[in-house]
Amino acid sequence: MGVACLSRSIGRRVSENIAETTFDVLRRHGLLDLERMRRMRIQDMHQVSEVLNAEYRGIVDRGKKAAALFTNAQMLHDMYGGDLNGLYELGRSSAKVVPMLQQFKQIYTRARWVCRSMHEAGLWTDLTKDDLMFFDSHVRRALTRLGLVDNNQAWLRLRQEMHDVVMDLFDGNTTCLYRLGRYLCAPAESEACNGRCTLKDICLYAQC
Repeated sequence: MGVACLSRSIGRRVSENIAETTFDVLRRHGLLDLERMRRMRIQDMHQVSEVLNAEYRGIVDRGKKAAALFTNAQMLHDMYGGDLNGLYELGRSSAKVVPMLQQFKQIYTRARWVCRSMHEAGLWTDLTKDDLMFFDSHVRRALTRLGLVDNNQAWLRLRQEMHDVVMDLFDGNTTCLYRLGRYLCAPAESEACNGRCTLKDICLYAQC
């Protein structure tokens, strides 16, 4: 386990739907297989580049992203036996899981996304709140609709405002906001969340 999660983590700059579609295509072609990827065969590298060019809509250097996929597969094999759980077991006791993930190419700010994904899957249960503090569209949606942040500002300022609110009001825990934003707060119609969300009475979006 691990190469697929690492692959997805370098695709977080585009929408989740695009990232999921892209990496589902790679998987169907066997291009997320660790043993195949770490051999870095020219034909496989060309095929990955073709998939990224066809499916990946992010404004990024697709060549560098394709190269990162293969480099990360090799690093995962050589350093952790091909299993991200090996990294977790080594890093959790010294609170170094995030820095260890950041060794991989094009992962840096998304290391916490990997941690959150593993935690959500019930796998990496011994992580700190800081390890899980990742701000994305789900957390932003929850905070914006609750009226706790102003969504109409540049991302860096918005991220800082979200961080401050999370530290002040949620004790640094973004997991509850992520779950709210992803699983309950996603519907565009306020009628849908009115029937399911326990926060509807204090939510500005639900009262519109």
